[in-house]
Amino acid sequence: QEKMIARYGEPDSLEVWHFEDGMGDLYEHYYYGDDYFEVIDGDLIRLDINSNRFALYKDIIDGGVKVGDPVEKILNSSHVKKKEKNSQYHVYELWIAYYDYPLQVGMDESETYITGFYYYYIM
Repeated sequence: QEKMIARYGEPDSLEVWHFEDGMGDLYEHYYYGDDYFEVIDGDLIRLDINSNRFALYKDIIDGGVKVGDPVEKILNSSHVKKKEKNSQYHVYELWIAYYDYPLQVGMDESETYITGFYYYYIM
């Protein structure tokens, strides 16, 4: 919890529980308005960001990327290893830098601006 709160600030609400289900023992769900982070045993496994409250990839993209930024800001990054576009849903799936699972980047209908970020790590 300390790591998430240090990085993203105090959440609007936090759910924490323990399971013995084979996937992990400690589940944490952090809610920041319309934004959501899910952590299992200290590892971020899911995020759903729909506001410009958070910047992602600040360590590899100057200033990071936020909802509302031009899509080109992330598409033109040298850290994008692979990209696949789904025009039907206005989404790019991007494999970025050292991350093993794709980040989905939602776009407006003109595919100009970022409308959201979605990430789900399948354990």
